[in-house]
Amino acid sequence: MVPTGHDRRDRQMRSSGVIIVIKRQQKFLAMLADRRGITAMEYAVVAGAILAVALVAFKALGISLATTIGAVSLSRSLSTGPG
Repeated sequence: MVPTGHDRRDRQMRSSGVIIVIKRQQKFLAMLADRRGITAMEYAVVAGAILAVALVAFKALGISLATTIGAVSLSRSLSTGPG
């Protein structure tokens, strides 16, 4: 059987599809081997942890400061008396 133009195009499309899959697989494997992305992710995790600790510390400081200001305000109003 002699291959027609349609058969040749089908084979070319199938082989080009295989080539595309192989190239994508090679890019994916190269990306996994590249350590720069992992290092950037490690820095992002560390920065996130520092941010979380800072937020908790500022929240605790704010609560403590509000309590202190409230106590000072209350003691002043009690010491000066009404009016």
